[in-house]
Amino acid sequence: MAENDPEFQASIILWKNKKLCDDFNALQNEIAGNETGRIPRFFSRNNNHNATIERKRKEFAQLSALALRLQDETYAQLYCSLHNTIQRLSTATAEMMGNIQTVIDGKLDRLK
Repeated sequence: MAENDPEFQASIILWKNKKLCDDFNALQNEIAGNETGRIPRFFSRNNNHNATIERKRKEFAQLSALALRLQDETYAQLYCSLHNTIQRLSTATAEMMGNIQTVIDGKLDRLK
């Protein structure tokens, strides 16, 4: 009988553990209000819908606060300056990483 087979028993235990992990992850996503594309299983759709609406309200409030700050000319100039500085640093870092990789590749080729 398959029920007495140790491999069969082990596979059942693994399946149950995987299901518990999947259920736990699904619950955590529902609690956090994360959209997973799945039908909610632990809370009613109304509660999940309310959490989604609340999360969107908070995001809108944050965006609205930024928009209000950007109406101040000094703040807007500083914000744009900071954004441009970050972009330049990001580009320079990417170029530097490329140069470093080229040097490393050249040294590795010489070692071969």
